[in-house]
Amino acid sequence: MFSFLSIQVNQVKSRLPEFINLKKIEKALELQLQQIKYFLNHKSFWLLSTLSCLATFHWYFILKISGQFPLVNDYLHWTIILILLWRKRNKIKFRSNLIASLTGLLLTFWMVFRHLSVQIYTITSSVDIISALFPLTVLTGILLVITGFKRLINYKSEILISLVFTIISLPTLTSLANSSLIISLDSKLTAFLLHYIGFEVSRQGAIVNLTKGSIEIFSACSSISLILLLIPIMFAIVLEYSTTIKKKILFCVGAIFSVFLVNSVRLSLLVILVDKSDLVNFEYWHSGSGARLFSNIIVFLIAGIAYFILHYSSDLQQIKSEE
Repeated sequence: MFSFLSIQVNQVKSRLPEFINLKKIEKALELQLQQIKYFLNHKSFWLLSTLSCLATFHWYFILKISGQFPLVNDYLHWTIILILLWRKRNKIKFRSNLIASLTGLLLTFWMVFRHLSVQIYTITSSVDIISALFPLTVLTGILLVITGFKRLINYKSEILISLVFTIISLPTLTSLANSSLIISLDSKLTAFLLHYIGFEVSRQGAIVNLTKGSIEIFSACSSISLILLLIPIMFAIVLEYSTTIKKKILFCVGAIFSVFLVNSVRLSLLVILVDKSDLVNFEYWHSGSGARLFSNIIVFLIAGIAYFILHYSSDLQQIKSEE
């Protein structure tokens, strides 16, 4: 492979005009070639490549079984783990033993073969509990092959974050989406916002009424799904940022409040559209691109809160201490 790259470099050099400094170009190309060689020979490359292939395989499994593209959490789960491992790429060393390696390989191949068998022999339209454990089990297995049992503690952050993502994605946890408490908070905040901007509004449980129309807030439109989506992200941010507990708690409270606030604005807009009998725009903001816009707003708000509380405030404190 590397000899082929060298041949290509020589061919490029032979076609260049004379006024171009060939020595500088040759040094730059050789430097790039050395970096590619180092990266391909580095152990972290094969670790990240293996996990990337397993992530793609898991995403395809979800698409094949459910007939729908994976959820945002499924993508974030693998992406965050890969980013954290990439940050530790220079510290990755193979120090496992035979028993740990066999255990890790057994866990990994068992989950892979189970995914394959479920696709071939099982007729189902949803991901079961064991299949949902695929990312956590495979990650643990690969790390056992690399580090062994004793040094597995060095990757506790990745394993804990994967565990939280796995718990949130379990099918049995979706029953929490029917929480009447969250729906009640959404309806109360929506009614308060409508009353604050001048509408005559009344509320009966999960139903918010205006003069000519009303909506009933179900679990799918409530804030619980967004909160479940953000819990692993908040956990990863809190775990990785080295700051005070007070700031971490303030970040979590601010993130959850922003979810309620933005979702209540969206629900208020839906009530107003129903009151005006504007069903076309109602569908757009309820289940179309408009709904995704509010989800993106929440993500940017969380990012802004994380930067201001955890990063910016820490920088200000450091500047003041230096003064």
